[in-house]
Amino acid sequence: MRIIANLTAINFNATLGVWHFGKMLLTAIREIEGVEVYAGIPEGTVPPADLHRFANGTVNVNESFEMSGACELLLHHFQKPISNKPYGVVIHDLHLWDVPWKYGAQEEQARKLCELLLGAAAVMSEFPRTYYDLHQFVPNIGNALFLLYSPTLREPSVATPADKAELLFRLGLRADQKYLLFPSQLQQHKNHVSLFKAFAHIAEVHPDVALICPGSDFRPEITSALRSCISELRLDERIIMPGYLSDADIGVLFRYCVGMVSPSLAEGGAYIAQEAIMEGKPFAISRIRSALMHLKLMGAEPIAFDPLDVDDVSAKLLLLLNSTDSNQIAKQVIAEWTWDKLARQVHEILTWVAQGKPSGAMPSPAPADFGYRLAGPLLQSA
Repeated sequence: MRIIANLTAINFNATLGVWHFGKMLLTAIREIEGVEVYAGIPEGTVPPADLHRFANGTVNVNESFEMSGACELLLHHFQKPISNKPYGVVIHDLHLWDVPWKYGAQEEQARKLCELLLGAAAVMSEFPRTYYDLHQFVPNIGNALFLLYSPTLREPSVATPADKAELLFRLGLRADQKYLLFPSQLQQHKNHVSLFKAFAHIAEVHPDVALICPGSDFRPEITSALRSCISELRLDERIIMPGYLSDADIGVLFRYCVGMVSPSLAEGGAYIAQEAIMEGKPFAISRIRSALMHLKLMGAEPIAFDPLDVDDVSAKLLLLLNSTDSNQIAKQVIAEWTWDKLARQVHEILTWVAQGKPSGAMPSPAPADFGYRLAGPLLQSA
């Protein structure tokens, strides 16, 4: 089987996000016997240096039309097909409706998304909220909709104390510094400002704790506004925004933080919390539907807050700093969500697509225990 992995509209420089998910998935798919993965890259695009790890080769738009026995895989819903082959698309979240101000021209974006989904032979998501709610936004979607396993984007870190000391020195912090961690791109819906204001409330109570917020720039004016906010709060030495960091540096921060936090107003799910659980770290997270559904699927017990209530965020940060990891059941569940398992699930779906979606051969839309895990009300339902 041949899979054309659509790599258009992908940010190759993002530490986490769609590209990290994509290359982990494609690397695992390549391990399946009889599968060839080709990276679909527009002419003139410079591919990442490690492309050989997850693709047998590259194809441009013209070449992809000539490949026999192939189907296309779109890794994000703001792409469009680059071949005339049947295609499946991964839709990670519903940001177009959750944060329409991020994209502008909402009607045009919605039209393009509807066209993409209605033309797809399969629509996949690793997040239960998207799986459940997508039909509310695209009610006439006539495609097979699948819920994927959601492996942790990172393996538990093996960083050493020496790695920590070296990184903190580069960030201008002491080697023995305690810190909370919020890894995220610098976008408005990530809600850094509420987190900064809440952290200001606890800075005097915990003078030994810093807040580190690594992440790629989204727009220069947003980054500038966030730095101005930190200065206005007089927390320049306590809130660190180091910008883009390597995978290795992020691993150091994950391993040695005292806790992780996500104040985001909109997410596909709860990857930050999932990674915290795998690292054995306590975490606090926004009480939003997408995150709570993902956490319930894991069987996790979160510290959750109203992301727009600074006092609530502050109170939950204090609770976080006095917490220890208590999500062993969730850790066991997450450990079963492997990249190999996800790759075989996607391969089964795409094989069905390439065969013309034969009647009676449709793969299961969701894992067998999905309904059981999400039975009953959501945790502190938003």
